[in-house]
Amino acid sequence: MRIEQILWGTIAAALVVMSGGAYAAMLALGRLRGSRLLLGTGYACYAALVLSSWMLASALTLEGRWQALVPLLLLGYLIAPHVIWKLCVATHAERRGSHATGLSSDDYLEAQGESNE
Repeated sequence: MRIEQILWGTIAAALVVMSGGAYAAMLALGRLRGSRLLLGTGYACYAALVLSSWMLASALTLEGRWQALVPLLLLGYLIAPHVIWKLCVATHAERRGSHATGLSSDDYLEAQGESNE
């Protein structure tokens, strides 16, 4: 492995972490605030994650089984924030005595007679 590959692999790995975190954060903020702009930004961050994952796989010249890990990583990054959101909504709903699940925070607060402002 050449030094250029190591450098590009390091940069790509950092971009994977940063874009994955930004995707999850923008998705959560978009849902909390009901903002399509933040949701769109989150999905743009996911697109950056796809690109940086491809860069990482190319820089490290992954072969065979290792190549299969990249789509699994992308699938996990895509699904995890949605599952975590539903778990958080359900947990907070139970804590307040409601059994509502899968609601956005605004829908949940509205059902409780509260406002998000």
